[in-house]
Amino acid sequence: MYGGAVVATRNMKTNSVRRWKIEPSDQEGGKGTLTNDTWQGDVTAENETQAQAKAKGALKEKNKDKITGSITVVGNVKLVAGVNIELTGIGKFSGKWHVVSSAHDLDNSSGHVTTAAIRKIEV
Repeated sequence: MYGGAVVATRNMKTNSVRRWKIEPSDQEGGKGTLTNDTWQGDVTAENETQAQAKAKGALKEKNKDKITGSITVVGNVKLVAGVNIELTGIGKFSGKWHVVSSAHDLDNSSGHVTTAAIRKIEV
């Protein structure tokens, strides 16, 4: 997980480069295990607010697939790709997750079983 982002913008009139560093706050999903790694990128922005918003968006995009997993549960027809679920009671893995894909299996021995590939939304 990237612990921050640095973006650079260039003022085309003065040819000066300005850098901004952002770090995710708890309110923006900055909880969890973050590394000291910093993502760096160049963005086009007209002002500091726009540059910081783009940096936050890039950081979120870069970190989105860092925590993934799979779950197997008693059959649930509502557990399909594209929905968000809340897992509770499993320690650091509790929280909001996005279902990337799911498979529904039916057989005589175990009945209806659903297996889903998931990725953490709030880190």
